[in-house]
Amino acid sequence: MENFDGIINYVGQIGTVCCYHMRGQYFIRTASNLTGKRVKKDRCFQQTRINAERLGKASRVGSSVYKNLPKSFRRFWMYRAFTGEAMQLLKAGKTEGEANAILTAIYNVPIRVPSELTKSGRLKMADPSPIPDVFFQYRDRA
Repeated sequence: MENFDGIINYVGQIGTVCCYHMRGQYFIRTASNLTGKRVKKDRCFQQTRINAERLGKASRVGSSVYKNLPKSFRRFWMYRAFTGEAMQLLKAGKTEGEANAILTAIYNVPIRVPSELTKSGRLKMADPSPIPDVFFQYRDRA
C-alpha cells in the first residue's frame, strides 16, 4: 500500500491497480483477484462460510439477550459480550436455542421494581434481594 500525491487523485480500479481514498489521503495497491462468488463456492473457503453462519446465529442470540435488558441499563459493549459468549457456546456444540436459554438464565435477572412509596417518600422495593454478581461480570469493560 503506497501513499501517492499527484495532480490527479483517482478512486477506482485500473487493470490490476486499485486506488482508494482513506483518512484524507490517496493510496494505491494491487487489486485482489478474490471475488464473492469464489468465497461462496470454493471448497477452500468452507470454514469461512461455517464461521460466518455461526457468527450470524451468535449475533441473533446476543441481540435477544440484550433486548431483554432494561433500556436504561443497556450498553453496547454488553451486546458484543453476549455475542462472544454465544459464539463460544455454539462452538462447544450447543444449538442456537440452548445458547439463548443459557445466556438468558445468566443475564436476564428479574429487575426489582418499586412497589410503593414509604412515608418518607422513598421507593420501597418489592424484592429486597440483591442482583447477583454474575450480572455485572462485564461492568469494567466499558
